[in-house]
Amino acid sequence: MTGLVAAACAGVLMSPATAVAAPQAERESHCINNSATQTTTCYDTFREAVAAVTGSRVADVPTQAKAGKDKQFINKLNASIKSSAAKKGSFGAANQANYIRVILFEDANYGGSSYINYGPGGCRDDGFWNGHHDNLSQVNFNDRTSSLKTASNCYVELFSAAYFQGARQFYTADTSYVGNAMNDQASSFGLT
Repeated sequence: MTGLVAAACAGVLMSPATAVAAPQAERESHCINNSATQTTTCYDTFREAVAAVTGSRVADVPTQAKAGKDKQFINKLNASIKSSAAKKGSFGAANQANYIRVILFEDANYGGSSYINYGPGGCRDDGFWNGHHDNLSQVNFNDRTSSLKTASNCYVELFSAAYFQGARQFYTADTSYVGNAMNDQASSFGLT
């Protein structure tokens, strides 16, 4: 009996190995979400996504790594959006412009895929949510956030489950790493 087991094991060890293809790296995606209409559109590059939000009014969009380190990057974008809307000359145009509110990044230090949430105006600091996304799996960004940039007077509350459930963490400024408790855990968020 022992000889049979040993022979079977030797046969397995001597059989030719089956080649296993290395997993392909997932392509980055850079999605923008209009909080007013809850529509999402994705692009191949961060620059294309930012250009879409700004209506191509910002010609010198840096790489996302540089944008992440630039503390004034989103404020500059929003200023150009406001200025461009005001030049259209329509009553209240500047108030109707869409402003970037938060950018979620897949990797720490503002790298990897990104998700930009934008909407009409900034947050009002009135104690109520001024924007949200209740299920990040709908935009393929569930459990992927590792860093974030805030803008337009918005603070971000990340939740570990969809529909604002589970553990939560509140962020009041750009954050190069969301922390061990929330890293790759966010499934929904609110903006205030």
